Amino acid sequence: MPNDLALDCRTTWRAVSDRPEAVIHGDLNHKNTLRCPDGLIALVDWDECRRDLVLFDLGPLCEGDEKEQRARG
Repeated sequence: MPNDLALDCRTTWRAVSDRPEAVIHGDLNHKNTLRCPDGLIALVDWDECRRDLVLFDLGPLCEGDEKEQRARG
């Protein structure tokens, strides 16, 4: 990765480093969900899971503020 791009990534992620962390799926999309018989949704395909900022999984579900949008971009 070019140095200027790496620096931009680090700067962007540092701006949201105070946001909540948890175990995130890492590849949340409709292909990784199953509807259970009780109507609940289950996530499958956890091979990319990790501890990281919750905003990376919630991106498809909510807009977030400008800093979060940039960090997910």
